[in-house]
Amino acid sequence: MSDPTVDVVIATNRTSPFLSEALSSVHAQTWTGWRVIIVDDGCPDPEFLRSAVHDIPESRIVRQPPSGLPAARNTGIRAGSGDLIAFLDDDDVWHPGRLAAQVSAWQAATDRVAVYCGGWYMGPDGTPFGRGWPAVQASSAQFLGGDVPPPRIVTLLIRRTVCESMGGFDETFTLAEDNEFILRLAQEGEMVAVDERLVGYRRHSLNMSGAALEGRLANERALLTQIESARGRGDETTARLLRNHLRWLRRTSAPASVRHMAAAVRRADATAFARELAWASRSAPIHTLAAVAAKSATALRKAIRPSRGDAAN
Repeated sequence: MSDPTVDVVIATNRTSPFLSEALSSVHAQTWTGWRVIIVDDGCPDPEFLRSAVHDIPESRIVRQPPSGLPAARNTGIRAGSGDLIAFLDDDDVWHPGRLAAQVSAWQAATDRVAVYCGGWYMGPDGTPFGRGWPAVQASSAQFLGGDVPPPRIVTLLIRRTVCESMGGFDETFTLAEDNEFILRLAQEGEMVAVDERLVGYRRHSLNMSGAALEGRLANERALLTQIESARGRGDETTARLLRNHLRWLRRTSAPASVRHMAAAVRRADATAFARELAWASRSAPIHTLAAVAAKSATALRKAIRPSRGDAAN
């Protein structure tokens, strides 16, 4: 079997100060069978992108009107022809051995739909911090059921034929589009892990992220949509796994919702409080009450400790 080629899709709508470092990390790969496709999703300075890829061989820019991240990634998928596809954000970096390790793992198991790896966190200046995250080998059923956190989109190396058969990303999502995609990917087949930290995820003030509640609602929508799809085709096993995942999401989100409600009270934001309360009442009433009780107990213990100290004096 001939060596596969890898399309590296970078979707961007900005003049990212980290893009040069991201591209350099691709250029430094020990596996050389890659091509970079930058999707310009409305960057305000197209010349910036042309300059960034000037010294990167096997690269091209595809420009489109601003359409959002899912649409931009789909454009990148359609623009390529590589056997495998990887997604690189314009502020992240790769370990030089990332593609070599993941391509090798895929060559040993070409029936798998994708290969994933672990990664590390870094600050704006590229300095690593924290412990990062591993790549735990797990079945698709474990990902679908929420027993194991699913792989992150930035760590995936995906078979092109699978991306195309799935129809790419759902362009109706503005948040959690990566999680929705991975839920569908897990239903296409099994994935293989390379338990090495090979992707650097940069945290900084320009990170794309939505408010906590909007992200939670988007993830709920992704699960509910897939549950309905599984039921519609008579796949009750997958529907049951996804319902378990939804219950896990709601249970683990309840404490955060309580924290957001408390913060809304402190800043006198009645709208934010009402929206969080509506979610908690509808999606996780019991778990929210438990989280309120736990938070109250913690506050009470903190209030009692100084009193006991005063009594001892």
